Amino acid sequence: MAVFGIRYSGFFRHLSFVIYDKVILCSSTFNRDDTKRTVILMKVSKAHTKIPINARIGSPKSVRGCAAVSFAPFAMLLIACFFPMFAVGQDEAEAEAEDPPELPEVRLLEQDPFDLITLDETNKKAQLRVYPISFPGGRPPANPNPADKIKFRLIKDDKEYEVFWRNILRYEPFDVLLLQEAERLRNAKNFDEAFEYYLLCQSSYPSVPGLARSINQYLYLDAANLTQNKDYPAALAVLEELYDRDKDFRFTPNARSVMSVMGTLLNVIITRYENDDDYGSMRQIITRVVTKYGADRPPTIDEKARKLAALAAEKREEARELVNNRRYHDAISASKEMMDIWPHVQGAKELNAWIVEQFPQVNIGVTQPAISHNAQRLENWGARRTGMLLHRTLVEFKGAGNEGGQYTLSLGAMQRSNDYRKLTLNLKQFTDDEDSLVTGYQVAQRLLDLANPKSPNYSAAWGGVMSAAKVKDVMQVELELRQPHVLPEALLRIPLVPVNDDTAALGNGLFEVSKRDSARIHYKVKGFEPGQRLAEIVEHTFEDTQLAMSALRRGDVDVVDRLFPADAARLSAGLGGDDEIAIEQYALPTIHMLLISSDNPFLANRDFRRAFIFAIHRELILKQELLGNRDIPGCQLISGPFAAGVGDRDPLAYAYDITIEPRGYFPRLGKLLMVVAQREVEEMAKKKSEPKPELTKFVLGHPAYESARLACQAIAAHLNIIDVEIELKQFPPGVTRDPDNEADLTYAEVAIWEPLVDARRLLGQEELQGIDSPYMKHALRNLDAAQTWGDVRDRLLDLHRTAHNEAAVIPLWQMVDSFAYRKQLRNIVGTDGPPVWLYQNIDQWRLSASGNAE
Repeated sequence: MAVFGIRYSGFFRHLSFVIYDKVILCSSTFNRDDTKRTVILMKVSKAHTKIPINARIGSPKSVRGCAAVSFAPFAMLLIACFFPMFAVGQDEAEAEAEDPPELPEVRLLEQDPFDLITLDETNKKAQLRVYPISFPGGRPPANPNPADKIKFRLIKDDKEYEVFWRNILRYEPFDVLLLQEAERLRNAKNFDEAFEYYLLCQSSYPSVPGLARSINQYLYLDAANLTQNKDYPAALAVLEELYDRDKDFRFTPNARSVMSVMGTLLNVIITRYENDDDYGSMRQIITRVVTKYGADRPPTIDEKARKLAALAAEKREEARELVNNRRYHDAISASKEMMDIWPHVQGAKELNAWIVEQFPQVNIGVTQPAISHNAQRLENWGARRTGMLLHRTLVEFKGAGNEGGQYTLSLGAMQRSNDYRKLTLNLKQFTDDEDSLVTGYQVAQRLLDLANPKSPNYSAAWGGVMSAAKVKDVMQVELELRQPHVLPEALLRIPLVPVNDDTAALGNGLFEVSKRDSARIHYKVKGFEPGQRLAEIVEHTFEDTQLAMSALRRGDVDVVDRLFPADAARLSAGLGGDDEIAIEQYALPTIHMLLISSDNPFLANRDFRRAFIFAIHRELILKQELLGNRDIPGCQLISGPFAAGVGDRDPLAYAYDITIEPRGYFPRLGKLLMVVAQREVEEMAKKKSEPKPELTKFVLGHPAYESARLACQAIAAHLNIIDVEIELKQFPPGVTRDPDNEADLTYAEVAIWEPLVDARRLLGQEELQGIDSPYMKHALRNLDAAQTWGDVRDRLLDLHRTAHNEAAVIPLWQMVDSFAYRKQLRNIVGTDGPPVWLYQNIDQWRLSASGNAE
């Protein structure tokens, strides 16, 4: 296949030819957003593909210079090759013989170029098709000498003849014939086919007399036809193209001007927007027309602009009244409507800037809404994102350090002893909010409760480490540990108060849920006073990333909280010179895996789980389905439940054993392991005198977003190759665990920020994983007993190998996610680098009004 790209200015904006084995396709796009026409130029044999492209569509001279190609030899060759295969008796052949089908007439533009000579009455007005003649000046003489002769070669017999000019009524070159056919089709309202002829004239015969006006007439009549069919946007695009070609064009001397017709059409389009209260679209089209046509614009534009200005003035006064009544939330809505309707109304920009400064509201576009609010959820992006807004934790994770993560005490400062057996918490004595003041007694009681096995809030990890808690001077807590622990603060990423319902609208955090519906959630700062850095976060839910990014470009939202790697790469390229929007990667990757979610006896078998790993072509899914055949650093296959890190020196990759290669794609081995495992499961049931288990379909549950849906569809298809039937179940938006407990497997994207602590939460049957393996339990106990960083590293590598051998999870891949934001929102990226989660630096965010619509 070969591709030829040709660009023209004017009537046809883009022309491209694609030569396939037997057909040349020509596609052309008007300067019209929603109109594309594709035509077949000609059918050719393989020999034609050797002809230069300009020989087929170029000048008559170029065509004549090429060797003639006949279809007859090709047809005879086909008959000679295939006739023996279909030979029948003569009588039978005659009995079954039918009249050959009537071949469709070959269109003029599909024929080889020829000129047409029409002779006079003496010669019965005979029409002769002749090979194109090259005349001086490129055109036949307008007034030839009747006594002169003209020589030509007939196409019919390829012989040369001559005739006096006095015996010729008309000499019509091929380009004139093409234009005549285009006009005939145009007048018959066959605009699509006429388009093909005009395209060929414009590209190959631009000097044909009358072409420019004929094209203008075509555009005018096409626009009229589109208007009659109520396709107003397409009609407007055609008229604008006509105006760009010839703004003084009139179809007849007394007809209306192009701008006058455009004015009528614009009035229809704008009135529709007005009736639908779509003032933003109404403003955009008015602004575009004023910018493009200036003083030549139709009067209806100014009339509609005055209407918008009046509506914006009403919203301006409404916003001012709401501000005076301290109804800032409603004032923001009124101000946004004002700016969307007509930002040029007097005082609009100043009022909007003042409202933004007094009541800063940041709008976030999300594709995974927060149904619950829990910063500790390893597998729930939305819950993890908003958990810190509503529930402050005693210790906060800030990012990667040289040895594990870096942590800060949210209420003050903390210090470890040199022997790693004591942790001291020094609480703040004064806070900006007296209601949020927490004493050492409250902290000590909370930590003792977590270490009490009889408490409903018991944490096995913390209970195994803490020995005693002492309070000194009310605001200091000394924690004694049973044994040295290299990072005890990592165990204290816990809410300051127990969270019995993580869907509740109120917690001990800085924000509370003030309003919620199916499309958005409002998080309001507690005790807000006008002039503070931030008043409210509003999360808007979108069906997909493309819709969220469109809202970001329009200024409807200030941030899009998550872009998957392929989306980020594509959108980064699409931003071009847009310096109002930035895209940043999060500091840490997410790990994608399949978790065992049921007690299915087959999934409890190690070999059966291994069969799944060998049967899923993970590299193909990652590269083609998720990354769009892009190589994106940090996005890779993994061999275990931990992050491989981004780069060779990622400090939080200390749990990943790089010597363990991800298992490859071997479906036959997967099938063999599945058969072996099935026999093992049946034999085990027989020994226990239990009914023989039936291998039925498995339910694979997944969150409701596009990349998870694509991945699970591909996984199901791959497992079907080894005769494993998979039923897909999509969870409700924002839900990452099956609320009906029907799923056998769950597609999860897990955030392993601190492997030392998160390993048990993932693999120890405490939160997510359902594998009961003595080897995994032993490896986890060894990890708990580690007292130095050297021990931690070695035992995590051992845990990785054990998880790999046991197939404790079905590891898929690691992904690096990003977020996009408008630069009017400052400090979203902190001085220490990109955030781990979106709201990590929210207390430093600052919003300006510079990004509002103009």
